Amino acid sequence: CRSKHHTQFATKMTSFVCHNVIIIDICVQNYNFYRTFATKTKDKRPMKLKTVKNYPLSLLCSLGVVVMSLAPIGAPEIAQDVPLFDKWAHFVMYGTLTLVVWWELHRKPHLPVSLGRLLTFGVAYPVLLGILMELGQAFLTTYRSGDAWDAVANSIGVGLGCLVGAALRR
Repeated sequence: CRSKHHTQFATKMTSFVCHNVIIIDICVQNYNFYRTFATKTKDKRPMKLKTVKNYPLSLLCSLGVVVMSLAPIGAPEIAQDVPLFDKWAHFVMYGTLTLVVWWELHRKPHLPVSLGRLLTFGVAYPVLLGILMELGQAFLTTYRSGDAWDAVANSIGVGLGCLVGAALRR
């Protein structure tokens, strides 16, 4: 009986390891394809891999905002004691996201950031993400509801994040 369990365990582990090796191999092949494509192209636009490499915190914060906006996460207990806790949470999330985006745009002082790029990624992107998350809550989930005032709180957070980012840049 004991050898039967060892055999089943060994079979499951072998299957698990082989499955993960295949997934890792596919990821490495995709990475090598993007790296080769990115170095051979004459196009000056940033590639997906460069975006991940140059803006990892912005992408991570964006992912966090998406998860917190669309996942069925209950409100913490402190939310009952703080008036308008939901609006404050939106304000802080989007203000933080904007600060991180601004920091990553400006963290390489030898590379100037154009006004168009700053307005696109440092202002429009967080505002549009906030609007899309509210629409997603309204139309893609049954456990959340979209709220225009949440979008307003998001935009105010983006505005304050821009002001703080500009002040820290100087």
